[in-house]
Amino acid sequence: AIVSCYTVDKEGRFVPNASVFVEFHTNTFGKIIATGSDVCDHNPQNLPVRKMREGYITAAVGVAELKGAPICKNGTIEVYAKSEGLESARLKIEI
Repeated sequence: AIVSCYTVDKEGRFVPNASVFVEFHTNTFGKIIATGSDVCDHNPQNLPVRKMREGYITAAVGVAELKGAPICKNGTIEVYAKSEGLESARLKIEI
């Protein structure tokens, strides 16, 4: 799944100039495959931490594997996004 993350102010309005670092992680059923926010960012795509550009950032999330096989065929992947000074976010993805 490709998930998008964006910043809002305390009134719930989108903040287009947000440029904070965001760290993504999942519960044991999932894994962060890649993150992205800017075509000019030359850091490896598989890093779970990336700087937001113009208020947006994305993460590719997959099912965690063990020896090449999914560890779970049904359940819930929980994706977390956190950034210093901002409220964290959580998204549930049913598999």
